[in-house]
Amino acid sequence: MLDGLRGDFEEHVAPLLRDIVEDTQKLLRQEFALAKVEVREDAQRMRALIAYALAGSVAIGVAAGLMGVALALMIATYLSDLELWAAFAAVALLSALAGLLLMRAVRIKSRSLRLFPDQALSSLREDARWIQERATM
Repeated sequence: MLDGLRGDFEEHVAPLLRDIVEDTQKLLRQEFALAKVEVREDAQRMRALIAYALAGSVAIGVAAGLMGVALALMIATYLSDLELWAAFAAVALLSALAGLLLMRAVRIKSRSLRLFPDQALSSLREDARWIQERATM
């Protein structure tokens, strides 16, 4: 009787289990490949964003510095009662406020960046559920 059960197992169940394991391995390889592609695409977008941010920051820094000096000199010239240092301090305060507002905008926009491959993680969760369902049958 045990030989009959062993024969049935080897004939019917073993190939089924082998197919499930092979399908699971194939599925996981595909999911990891998808995650790899997603991470690579996100990294390329991030590099482009950083390059633009750096270039823009340098240009804005130079322009803001020159405009700050010009504005402070203009204020000191037209308001002769105001000391030169006070004119520069007023411009520096306005510049700091503008910088804070710009950094807040960057923070808000950076929230839309994905650090993890969402599609691949979601798909892996579905695969895990599918595997659990098959394993409990």
